[in-house]
Amino acid sequence: MSCNAKFRWFLLAPVVLALLAIVTSPVISWVGELEDAQEQVRQNPHDAGAHYHLGISYSEVGQYQNAIIHLKKTIQIKPDLAKAHHSLGFVYKNNGQYHKAIASYNKAIALKPRNAGAHYHLGISYSEVGQYQNAIIHLKKTIQIKPDLAKAHHSLGFVYKKNGQYQEAIISYKEAIRIKPDNADVILAHINELEKIIVKIRSSQPIHEPPEKQFVSIGTGFLFSKGNYIITNYHVVKNSGSILAKFVNGEKVIAKVVAKDIRGDIAVLKLTDAPPFSVAQIKLGDSSQARIGEKVFTIGYPASNLMGERPKYSEGVINAMTGLKDDPAFFQVSLPIQPGNSGGPLFNERGEVIGITTASLSSLAIDAMGAIPQNVNYAIKSSFVKNLLSTVPDLMLSKLMLANTGIVVIPSEPKNSLPDFIEQVSKNIVLIETRE
Repeated sequence: MSCNAKFRWFLLAPVVLALLAIVTSPVISWVGELEDAQEQVRQNPHDAGAHYHLGISYSEVGQYQNAIIHLKKTIQIKPDLAKAHHSLGFVYKNNGQYHKAIASYNKAIALKPRNAGAHYHLGISYSEVGQYQNAIIHLKKTIQIKPDLAKAHHSLGFVYKKNGQYQEAIISYKEAIRIKPDNADVILAHINELEKIIVKIRSSQPIHEPPEKQFVSIGTGFLFSKGNYIITNYHVVKNSGSILAKFVNGEKVIAKVVAKDIRGDIAVLKLTDAPPFSVAQIKLGDSSQARIGEKVFTIGYPASNLMGERPKYSEGVINAMTGLKDDPAFFQVSLPIQPGNSGGPLFNERGEVIGITTASLSSLAIDAMGAIPQNVNYAIKSSFVKNLLSTVPDLMLSKLMLANTGIVVIPSEPKNSLPDFIEQVSKNIVLIETRE
């Protein structure tokens, strides 16, 4: 190296080293924090604070699975530590496990009701799974606790927009600008878009209201407890303005959607009034214990406009433990599933619900194979149903969800018969009627 080069390096070296320090110092800091936290846990394996510190440290470096392990360990040692439930929810959310995040945030709020951060992130998590009404509730609660939190108003505007409440979205967006005008240009673009949508909607509305549409029988659902809750497919109710649950005796009760999983095609409905008679308690079984070749059956209302409005029984076997393209959320089953069967319970031989019947492959197969396969149908596994149920506040802490006990009869037992089982459980099976 020449003298000049050495001199230049002498002058530049402090600058380079300073830049390196700036770039690497956060990484080094968190690596050091992680090592310290690991050592704390080694020395104090039963200390909740040590596990919490380690869980946070893992989260900061993006090791979410390790973070979850130690935050759950924190909760095991100290179940009433609200911040541990909050942090676990945050990690689940960052890892895309929104249903688990929702359950954790709800627990954090139960322990600390005025936790604005938990309400905010719970609202965001509900939004990610398409539960916009629940998202709105918790974002408004966030604002009630922290009125000047601009991002809460911004997020509320976004959820209102997704839910088709355009005027409310504009109000929320404007409030976000008032509190923090930094991103006004971006938010104003959203407002302009919404104002154009509102003008278009108003200009397209007819002068006279059209005749009220009639209810149409569209699918099956089932009451899974002695409460007023029904499980069905989301596609059965997704375009409905009004929903009726029609029971085997012909009586109808209005139902409302209280939870939905759009990706999983699951919806939970709540009756606005009690069922017209006493219903049994059906057990949600463990779908992970099912096996290929196992006998299954369903009860539902296939093609009710043609075949009549009495429940129909059909049976088959589990053909595969995965669905289309090996989707782990589904079983492939051989039992016939006709239009109207969607949303019905898939029973095993013990009378436990291990899935929800959903759809056949026919239309997809025609496009892909040029032929209609025989008896290729699907059911959503009960484990995914339980994940959604855990997000419904009224059910989250119920005995049903904690213990999952209760069953009508076990048809395989000598003292019971399959006809007896069908007769009893048919009271739980409802015909879903909808109107736009």
